[in-house]
Amino acid sequence: MVRASVFLLFLASCAHAPASTAVTISHPAEIVPTKIEDHTEERITAAKADIHEERYGPASHALLAIVCGERVVHGAEDLARCPATPFVNTAEAWGLIGELALHGKLELTQTEWGAARRVVVRWDGHTGNTQLEVADVALSHATRLSASPKYAFQLATTRDKLRRFGPALEAFAKVLESPSGTHRKEALEGAARCITHTDWDGDGAADAVVAFDRPEVRNVLASSQQPWVAEVYVRALDTLLDADECSAARSGASDLARRFPQNTNVSRINAELQNCP
Repeated sequence: MVRASVFLLFLASCAHAPASTAVTISHPAEIVPTKIEDHTEERITAAKADIHEERYGPASHALLAIVCGERVVHGAEDLARCPATPFVNTAEAWGLIGELALHGKLELTQTEWGAARRVVVRWDGHTGNTQLEVADVALSHATRLSASPKYAFQLATTRDKLRRFGPALEAFAKVLESPSGTHRKEALEGAARCITHTDWDGDGAADAVVAFDRPEVRNVLASSQQPWVAEVYVRALDTLLDADECSAARSGASDLARRFPQNTNVSRINAELQNCP
């Protein structure tokens, strides 16, 4: 009887026990990434209008802001350190920066030393390579981001002026590889000029290895079998023969005959080499 009473009391306590609390696992709300408004095209259009009106300062600052954000750009090193922007279609902005710098029209943020140096430059009538260095950086980006041969040609021209003949030759080759044919004549002449220049290191004396024996030249010319390669060979060889650079010409003529035996200039060049001292 006692056991029955205890059992009934147990059942009564269970009936009045509070319901167990359900455990709820809270999940953090999904964070939607902030949408970055991309007004690159409108900003580029406005900058081009400023350039047309020769308002180079506002155009420079707007274009640099597109590719570098709020970073201060004093020169080529600062520009090269600019991180990748979240905006798309920045190739034209890079190209316009390069074009302005190539023509000495890009306005950079001036340090006190830079401003003083600018006064000296104006006084003695000479211009430094600061703008060309900036153009090299900007046009390298533009060429990487766009297949337009215009940027590659401007890059080649910039490097040629900086006397960086190996990189210039590479850029001229990019122009010649393009099926558009734009700037083809100038690129052929530029490539041949780079190959035949004998003083790449700028020490005032001919380098120990020149013309077609330079590894940089061999690498560029070996990268393609297109007809432009043979044309570059011929243009460079004619320049070397006119300058009586017979040893360098023989090396190139041998390569031309091996790689393009059907080229109509092979026999003519070999005949001229017979009379080359």
